[in-house]
Amino acid sequence: GIPFNDPNSTGNLIGANLGYFFNERWGLELNHVDSQFKFNDTVDYFKKRYGVLPDHNTFKSADTLMAYWIPIYAKMSLLDKKIIYFDMGIGVGLGTTTYEQNSCTDVTFFFFFTGLEGITKKSQSSSHYAFSIMQQFFLSEHWAVRLDLINRYTDESRVNSTNNQDIGSKMINDTSFQLGVTFWK
Repeated sequence: GIPFNDPNSTGNLIGANLGYFFNERWGLELNHVDSQFKFNDTVDYFKKRYGVLPDHNTFKSADTLMAYWIPIYAKMSLLDKKIIYFDMGIGVGLGTTTYEQNSCTDVTFFFFFTGLEGITKKSQSSSHYAFSIMQQFFLSEHWAVRLDLINRYTDESRVNSTNNQDIGSKMINDTSFQLGVTFWK
């Protein structure tokens, strides 16, 4: 997958879901996603130009228990040759987000005179709630292509990037678009 609304990072997401559906309308899923993020060009420019980082955290991973409701089940014709079945569902969930607090070390000496980045990353985690819209296109009885638009809301603690002092928490919305394959047993 890809992130939609992270103004400081670029990269990809990779994950896996394991679910159980009680019937065609209701189900539960465990969702795990890891990020492969790095600072984007704006953060790199800010770091090179001023020797500090913007006060921000970097999303690392999330584990979520989602409950899904599938209100739409339909079929469509592909050039009058094949019937494709699809589901559209809405999910809500609770989970844990892991993120990194980013700060610079002694930039006056370390960064300017050694040429090294001097970045400190402290791993933190916090609970989140999630909302998802999902669509599946069935290729066969057991296989489907799946699209997910997932919003995770996490109250993250933040630090001043220049002195690593606490600056309070902020509700962060991580939105991602994920594409995958589903196997139905």
